[in-house]
Amino acid sequence: VAFKGRGELVLFVDDEPSVRAAARIVLERLGLSVALASDGADALMQALDYRDSIAAVVTDVHMPAMDGFRFIRALRQLLPDVPVIVASGRLDDRAMQECRALGVRHTLEKPFTEGTFAASLASALAERTAKAPKVDPSAAT
Repeated sequence: VAFKGRGELVLFVDDEPSVRAAARIVLERLGLSVALASDGADALMQALDYRDSIAAVVTDVHMPAMDGFRFIRALRQLLPDVPVIVASGRLDDRAMQECRALGVRHTLEKPFTEGTFAASLASALAERTAKAPKVDPSAAT
């Protein structure tokens, strides 16, 4: 069964305008809402603006101004539990160690297909749902 979102907001961060444009199309086709950022500094501003509604973040690592790792470190201060997917064409062992240290459980090797992108998003959003506090209906009085 193909993944279909329910309007969850995904913050997508990449310095390439064409990559952001393609991501918007795919994310919207998957039934997700989209916020776009061109680098880590822009993404941090978006994260502040949408902190109550961001369901997941997809970020490149190699960007000008503020790279992906600096952005994720700052994001963890603001939204410690938000799932992050690192998408990069160059994830060496050191980068993978940095991802793990920052609590990143999902990576995508560029270029990636719509199918692998959807699968990563489905996994990240399922992880977020699993962490959500459970409401006990019998506790309501």
